[in-house]
Amino acid sequence: MSLIVIEGADGTGKTSTTKRLADRLGYVTVKTPSKRYRLMRKKYDAPGVDVDERFNFYLEGLKDSMLEITGLLKSGVSGVVVDRYALSLGIYHSIMNPSRDYMKLVEEQDLLMPDVQFILCPSLNKIVERISNRYAARSDSHLEQDGRFMGNVAKRFEEVTGDNIYKINSSALNLDAVVESCVDKISIPERNQRKWLQRITV
Repeated sequence: MSLIVIEGADGTGKTSTTKRLADRLGYVTVKTPSKRYRLMRKKYDAPGVDVDERFNFYLEGLKDSMLEITGLLKSGVSGVVVDRYALSLGIYHSIMNPSRDYMKLVEEQDLLMPDVQFILCPSLNKIVERISNRYAARSDSHLEQDGRFMGNVAKRFEEVTGDNIYKINSSALNLDAVVESCVDKISIPERNQRKWLQRITV
């Protein structure tokens, strides 16, 4: 059993990479927040919503997804590939409200530790291009359309370091090449039940 996480700012290709990588490995995909929380997210994504309130909502959504992931791993699936995880939760809200250390709040949670994490890091121009080409507007589109905000988010992801974390500059790579880059770097260590965020520096 293994747990792989695909991270990065909006517009970096996480969802496409998650699906294609899972197909390649014969794994199951999980998207965070969980489906029932995605149905409620519009209220919390609205402009002007208190950042703490938004954080708590997405934290509960992440925990709900973690229960799904745990159930899948216990059921005997070969592995799970997750479309965004705890790094996104901490980084996005830390950019939204720099006066509070949301990464520390995430670290305090008893979360599953991924075996491997891939952070997709295309150029900001590529991110903007991908977001502009989306077919449907999202509930948090006001954040996606904020170039300065997205630039800060992308920069923070590029600064992340830690064990079993790999960054992929996907600016000039097609989807198949990104997936091959992930496959080349996957070396699943023995599972470690320590809280994985304690080993990450942002």
